[in-house]
Amino acid sequence: MVLRFLLYVLTPVLLGSLPSFYMKHQVNTWYKTLRKPWFTPPNWLFAPAWTLLYLAMGYAAYRVANVAYLSPDDIARDTGGLTYMSERAQVALKIYWFQLVLNLIWTPIFFLAHAIAPALFDIALLDVFVLVTMTLFFQIDSVAGYLLVPYQLWSLYATALTYSVWSLNNNGVGVKSDQRRRRRSSNMEPVPSHIHDSSDSD
Repeated sequence: MVLRFLLYVLTPVLLGSLPSFYMKHQVNTWYKTLRKPWFTPPNWLFAPAWTLLYLAMGYAAYRVANVAYLSPDDIARDTGGLTYMSERAQVALKIYWFQLVLNLIWTPIFFLAHAIAPALFDIALLDVFVLVTMTLFFQIDSVAGYLLVPYQLWSLYATALTYSVWSLNNNGVGVKSDQRRRRRSSNMEPVPSHIHDSSDSD
C-alpha cells in the first residue's frame, strides 16, 4: 500500500516538475515576447498551483487504485459487486494516465516547439479527458471525484489562456514578424549626411 501511495501521489508531481529545467529560459525569452490577455496570472503562481493540483490528482488516483486492485481476501469474499467496481476503476485509471500524458506534453509543445495552435488542441482534448476521468472517479469514490474538481477548473482556465494567446499572436506569426521587422530596422544604417547635402546642392 505504501509503494502504491508513493507511485500514484509522487509520479505526477515528479513528472510535472521536469519542464522546470528548460521553462525558465523560455519564460524569460520567447514567452515574454507574446501578447497576453488581461487575465494572465503572474509567472510565480504556476509552480505552486500545479504542484497542489498534481498532489490532489495523484491522491485521487491512489484512492481509485485501491478499488481497482483487490486483495485475494477481497476477491474471495466478493459476491460480484466488488469485481464490477474493480473493473470500472481499472478503466478509469487507464483514462487517468492518458489525460496525464496529455497534460505533460502540453509544456514542450507550447514552450519548446512554440506551437501554440497544437498546444491549444492538446489542452482542449485534455479538458474532455479530465471530465471523463472525474466523472468515472465520482462513480467509484466521491472523494476522488471532488479532488479532481480544482484540476478541471484550472484546466479550463488554462485553455482560455492558451486560446487567448493564440488569438492575440496568430499562433506566434505576428510576434515573429514583429521581431523580424525590429531586427531589419535595427540593421539599417542611417544615410550619411553628406549625401543629403550633395542632393540639396544639385
